[in-house]
Amino acid sequence: MEKRFIEAAGRVHAGPGLIQSTRLAVAATRRRRRAVRRAAAAASAFLLLSGGGWVWFAPVSAVSIDAAQPVQLKLNRFDRVVSAEGGEVPLFSGCEAAVSRLLARMEADGAGELLVTVTGGDAELYEMVSECAAGHPNVYCDGGSAEEAAAADAAGLPLGKYRMLLALQALDPSVTAEEVAGMGMRQLREWEAALSGEADSAPGGGSGNGGGAGHHGRHAGNGQQKGRGNQCG
Repeated sequence: MEKRFIEAAGRVHAGPGLIQSTRLAVAATRRRRRAVRRAAAAASAFLLLSGGGWVWFAPVSAVSIDAAQPVQLKLNRFDRVVSAEGGEVPLFSGCEAAVSRLLARMEADGAGELLVTVTGGDAELYEMVSECAAGHPNVYCDGGSAEEAAAADAAGLPLGKYRMLLALQALDPSVTAEEVAGMGMRQLREWEAALSGEADSAPGGGSGNGGGAGHHGRHAGNGQQKGRGNQCG
């Protein structure tokens, strides 16, 4: 552009002052255009990074471990932990490492029977968590829907205990979420069995619902499939 300007200026019969002022005006226009391009590039980069940050921090699935002290991990679409409630897990650590770490700690603490539930994820996430549970005695893995997870949150319970609450209330409507929250999964299953036995021994026995939580399929800790009642998310 500078060359064209010089050639054009050579053909124009004007005083040196006019030519110089025109040259400065052209240079100023070029600087403004460069500044606009830099600003546009900076704005695009900001929007890209902002969008990526939103994707990175947004939870899309969850893994809960039902124990006396329940733990819930919320994961982004890359299966990284963005929130850990009830457990000490480094943020943005991988789901597999986080679940393995928690299960090893709970097993060492003698937490008893544990139910690990995956919600909102895909089949690959479920299989990965199931593999983490394999080899741990008394650890089971199950999958649930986002709707179930929302209902469990509303009741203030992890999904596994929420299912137990529904099963117990089918046998005894007086059972409360507060009672269920303070008990371990083994205790809850024993309570369910006791209530089922009472219902079966009553005149015209049979509960009708028959301890629904005990029949929500799950994987045993040794990795052998016992059936799944729900697909992941």
